[in-house]
Amino acid sequence: MTDTSGVLAAGPYHISFDWPVFFSQLFGFVVIIFVFVRWILPPLKRMMARSQDTIARQLEESSKAADRLDEAKKSYDNALVESFISTIKCELIKRRTWKTRDQARLAVFQYIETFYNPRRRHSALGYRSPADYELE
Repeated sequence: MTDTSGVLAAGPYHISFDWPVFFSQLFGFVVIIFVFVRWILPPLKRMMARSQDTIARQLEESSKAADRLDEAKKSYDNALVESFISTIKCELIKRRTWKTRDQARLAVFQYIETFYNPRRRHSALGYRSPADYELE
């Protein structure tokens, strides 16, 4: 009778299991895992944390920049509206009086639709009226 301990497959290949080899490979694997966890993983974690901090800071800075641009846009929009209202006050409202609000609303509407939009010269159009600009 032959000793079959550690033999996994008998036949032409004769595959056997050797415990000392298994334990040495297991020990090598444990050493590799220990080295990885002890000396490789901590620097990777620090590097990832730094990268995440950098990305968070960049996102915050870009958000602040977007807010500053939005504020600048609002002030520009406010300047345009204030200029338009100042023009209406100077050219229309301070020169006349009306008996009712409806008459005043109608006068403002007529001023905008019949003079300000089509005939008044605009600096953005090279000091030409929109009607003259459209003809060119």
